[in-house]
Amino acid sequence: MTNSTDDYWDIDGTSLQTVAWGIDDFGGSLEAPPQLRGKGQTVPYRAGTLWRRQVPDSRVLTFNMWVSGDDEGLYSGEDRLLENWQQLRALFWGGVGRQLAITKRWDGGTESATALGSFAGGLEPVNYGLQLLRFSADVFLADPWFYGDSVTLLNAVSAGTHAVSIAGDGASQRFSLTVTDAFANVGIVVKRGDEVLSTLTSTAASQTAASFTVAWPDLIRTGTATGNLSQFVPAQPTWIDLDPSATDIVVSGSGAGSVTLTYEPAYV
Repeated sequence: MTNSTDDYWDIDGTSLQTVAWGIDDFGGSLEAPPQLRGKGQTVPYRAGTLWRRQVPDSRVLTFNMWVSGDDEGLYSGEDRLLENWQQLRALFWGGVGRQLAITKRWDGGTESATALGSFAGGLEPVNYGLQLLRFSADVFLADPWFYGDSVTLLNAVSAGTHAVSIAGDGASQRFSLTVTDAFANVGIVVKRGDEVLSTLTSTAASQTAASFTVAWPDLIRTGTATGNLSQFVPAQPTWIDLDPSATDIVVSGSGAGSVTLTYEPAYV
């Protein structure tokens, strides 16, 4: 019951589509985008509300599944059915307080993205004469996105405007910024045409032949150069949004150093 490259879903490397169990339907919460959190601002004596930006909220994925008594394609009876059910139940349950790595694949298994979630309900089977069990399992995603492999968006660039193409279904906030070789007062502006989507500024500086990297969202800093996390100032609470609709990134700063920006694409 191991994974193959074209399986659509797996949890911690174990496929959810085998001869012993599988997913009943395609769609529903598995393919729906996350709900948006926030609302317009009400102003007294003004019709309607003022529009305010909303952000994707946490969500729950529901897997509608079946379990059979199959063993390598052959029906092996009630004992095998209960053994398969026990294995699959343990896969979703995962143990108290542990997050599950949920991977989805598409394009024949060539593309994939992974989210972290925890068991949130279900696992209550309907008995079909101990030949087949059907059940649903809910998995809670605190971070609503699935993330693909890291992509280098800007590599060793100097100050200036750089055209970009950002992959994914939503704005990724998983990225890392590396400043190298005597570059200070770094600024990053993400734009869609003339519209500014988000900005990030810093007074941190690197020295010649040195570098530092800051990784979001955990704000982990590594490297040998001066500067600290408190010197990075976002222009909005979400730091910078690497939105797929962005067309350009403007890099500013002083010195002869460079900037490298990598990110993980965010998918539904």
